[in-house]
Amino acid sequence: MEPTPRRVQILLDAGKVRRVGERLRARQSLLLGILGGLGAGLVAAFLWAVIVGMTGLQYELDWLPMIGLGFLVGVSVRACGRGMDRRFAFAAALIALVMGLLGSFFSTALATTGQGVGGNLGEILYRHGNAAIPLRLFLANWGWPDGLALTLTVIEAYFLARFRLAPSQIASLAPRGALPPC
Repeated sequence: MEPTPRRVQILLDAGKVRRVGERLRARQSLLLGILGGLGAGLVAAFLWAVIVGMTGLQYELDWLPMIGLGFLVGVSVRACGRGMDRRFAFAAALIALVMGLLGSFFSTALATTGQGVGGNLGEILYRHGNAAIPLRLFLANWGWPDGLALTLTVIEAYFLARFRLAPSQIASLAPRGALPPC
């Protein structure tokens, strides 16, 4: 019979917690987090559209790039912004939503404009002067799997964007002798 694990209550030193919190808040930057998330989102959306445009595998690869995009945006906002507040998570979710729609739009446009419409995306935009045809194609091809993948992308970016303390960092906030020996 294995012993059941017992909960260990750690009493934290209030002064240390306050100093660490002030130090962490001083180095967080929402602007850097947003810029990092936008950069990662644009790169991911561009690569997604280029790969789909080159291979034509739009429906086979539709959900996977969105999940990767959400991961990149969330981790970039956390790494660049070092934020502990919810505003970093909301910013990452909004960036993932916009970049997911943008990547889906361009991948749909690149995969379908040459099929029955005549020409590639650049030629169509040049001839017509607007994005009406690719937008109509995007809306016609959008379905519930795309919405589900986009929802998962936004949730993933939200949860990955906030900086959290590791258990070892939390344990370092306890006064000496407060932790039971292992």
